[in-house]
Amino acid sequence: MVSSATPPTLEDTAAAAESPKMFQLYIRGDWAWVTGMIDRIKAAGYQGFCLTVDSALYSRRERPMSSRWSVDHTRAPQHREWQAKVTWDDVVRRRDYAGLPFLLKGIMAPDDAALAVQHGVDAVWVSNHGGRQLDHGEGTLDVLPEIMDVVGDAAEVVVDGGILRGTDVIKALALGARAVAIGKLQGWGLADGGQEGVVRVLDILDEELRVSMGLLGVTAVDQLNPSSLRPAHPITPPHEMRAWVHLPGTRLVEAQAAWPSRRHGRRLPSACPLVGSMPRRLVPCVSRRSQGTAPACRLGGVISCARPLPRRGEGPGLLPWFPHLRPCGTLPWRLKAIRSGATPMIIDTHTHVVSSDQVTHPLDPGARGWSTEVSNDVEDLIAAMDRAGVACATLVQPNATYGLDNASPCDSATQYAPRTVAVGILDPAALDAADQLSPWVNERGMQGVRLQSRAEADDPRGDALWQRATSLGVPIAIGGGQPEQVDRMRHMGARHPTVRFAPDHCAGWSGAADKAAMTSALERLAQLPNAYMRLSSTSLGPYADLTPPEQALFRRVIEAFTPQRVMWGSNFPSSGAGGYLGQVQLGQTALAWLSDDDRRWIMGETAHTLWPMLQGPARG
Repeated sequence: MVSSATPPTLEDTAAAAESPKMFQLYIRGDWAWVTGMIDRIKAAGYQGFCLTVDSALYSRRERPMSSRWSVDHTRAPQHREWQAKVTWDDVVRRRDYAGLPFLLKGIMAPDDAALAVQHGVDAVWVSNHGGRQLDHGEGTLDVLPEIMDVVGDAAEVVVDGGILRGTDVIKALALGARAVAIGKLQGWGLADGGQEGVVRVLDILDEELRVSMGLLGVTAVDQLNPSSLRPAHPITPPHEMRAWVHLPGTRLVEAQAAWPSRRHGRRLPSACPLVGSMPRRLVPCVSRRSQGTAPACRLGGVISCARPLPRRGEGPGLLPWFPHLRPCGTLPWRLKAIRSGATPMIIDTHTHVVSSDQVTHPLDPGARGWSTEVSNDVEDLIAAMDRAGVACATLVQPNATYGLDNASPCDSATQYAPRTVAVGILDPAALDAADQLSPWVNERGMQGVRLQSRAEADDPRGDALWQRATSLGVPIAIGGGQPEQVDRMRHMGARHPTVRFAPDHCAGWSGAADKAAMTSALERLAQLPNAYMRLSSTSLGPYADLTPPEQALFRRVIEAFTPQRVMWGSNFPSSGAGGYLGQVQLGQTALAWLSDDDRRWIMGETAHTLWPMLQGPARG
């Protein structure tokens, strides 16, 4: 989600991020200004349009005022009168002009949610702007059940506000939300560790989510429901400083001691004495739900209202509204960038190793391209895999790097077996191709062969190698590029029905001049049960830039093979945009229309059926 109040420009952000994006618009001009913004949004490739409706006025935000922070003039809330003038007719007009999935952000009342559905929004975003707009307003999870009753299945529901733990995500999902949004968490991660910090935050959330679901006895998100929750009172009393995470512990302790507990039926007093220089102030109706924090619902089934958790909100780095320790600003853990729950084991089926030791592994005299300029030792690759949460990889011999000498990937794979296997290169048209394959497999441990030849894919001279691959039980990788080449590939695969084979890089679909013809050729290829498909950044990277008809064609290819015969590979370091982490994230996020189960197959399980000897690292 990209906000119009956030630099850099929407075009710069879109160009730098390959994942699906939505744009959140604050109205700061007339209809011509709005249409100009929407035109820019669509031209930049954003896939959703969000209109904010809870900021007609700019609130008195005492937290930044107390720190003497002032709004930068480039982000000052100028021309806010246009936001205040927005009506429901304006909402419909903007929705129709955009023609994109449409979200309305800032809904906190069931009546407004009902109106949003009546006016055709695709998603209702339940948000109180982090508690920074209407002081003493309700928390989002408090109003979520009523809004879910009104919206039903007529629109999706997104919720934010004080989401700081995986258990908070569970609360929102159990109450019916389809998606949960975070704000301050990503800010903390970004401030501390940049991109890696943000990814680490997501990793922590994912781990907390999976562990909590397991302890609740559920195995899927759709098993969560309101019975998983039980109302509970906050562990610290409400007071005017409760939103400050770094509040000195003594103040919380003394304020807590002075505030009678509601659990024992005692009424809340009208004043909360705070120590030091803090004055006594009347707080006649301060809500525990102020500042956007989610209500302190505890997970049901294990915690009773009659047995409250011990109070632990009395020190720096604690969240007063939730009884758990939480780090503030420092992320000292080893980075595990990709969320570990995305798939049981991520397998990268298309990595390249180019040794920096050119004495042991000299480049072929005819070597050319990126491999002559970049070294990628297996140690470097394994380190990158560990950072990105990738368990296993196939080390594929790069084209035009070592010729037909497969020693480099074989030696590298042996060094880190069983996390890695080698896929070498041979010329199927060579007279001794089959005899070359046997020792590479039997003596050097090669577990796959990539075909590189000037001969056509169905050249009869290649039959001997395919037959030998059958007897050795190794899969074959083969290039493509044109519909005719795919058809020739199909002819050869039909002649050898027990050899599992896959075209590299979706057979060059993304670069095909006639994508419709290529799609039809691949659909014919998919009719062979031994035909698989390998996706890589070469095929996934351009996906977001395709026209809707072209995306539909690409989707037909995936559906023809089914995810059970599609596997992912990074093509790293040949495709290095965003580093290795960027390639892994692209593999997980590019095809947003797939289900989680489909992505699990593509990101690992399909590859494991071809290379069952692969094993991920032991987890300590």
